[in-house]
Amino acid sequence: MVAPWQPKTLQETTQGAKNRALSAAAAEKSSSEALLGQPPCGLLGMGIESGLFEVEGKMFDICCCAIFDGTEHHIGSEPLRTSQRARPGCAPCVRARCVCV
Repeated sequence: MVAPWQPKTLQETTQGAKNRALSAAAAEKSSSEALLGQPPCGLLGMGIESGLFEVEGKMFDICCCAIFDGTEHHIGSEPLRTSQRARPGCAPCVRARCVCV
């Protein structure tokens, strides 16, 4: 599943972190195989994604982290917080830095 360039839901933000973790694991595997001639033991891929979304007229941003251990994802996130920089109707907002301040 592909996450949009600016996630606007918790699900999209989590998916973006998982995609980054998978990409990191794949890159680590291929570079280890090229250097060592064998796959690494104990492969981990980590990904972080930030999302921005509106709830009851307030803008919130959240950051999710995913760790892929070669078999499954382990997900964590920071507490949900109100974004001070983004406003409804302000587009595009990139990483909670509003370009129309």
